[in-house]
Amino acid sequence: MVKLKRFGKIIGKSIATSDGSIIGKIEDFAIDDNTGNVREIRAQPGPGRIENLKKDENGRYIIPYSVVKPGTDFLVVDADKLRKLK
Repeated sequence: MVKLKRFGKIIGKSIATSDGSIIGKIEDFAIDDNTGNVREIRAQPGPGRIENLKKDENGRYIIPYSVVKPGTDFLVVDADKLRKLK
């Protein structure tokens, strides 16, 4: 995991699904060493349980960046894409 300075403003923000369910709070990012692109977001789970999300060794959700869309006050996970994750 790499914590980049520009991500400092996003750490601690909420992440929610496009249908309004709160997933949790952003804690970290996984960066592809070859491209520098974000691969995954790690989020401390919020209330409730989100199906189809794996957890890391610290109990944080592992959210593929491919299902995330930027929002104004928080990041949004496409609910349809989330349901299709295996």
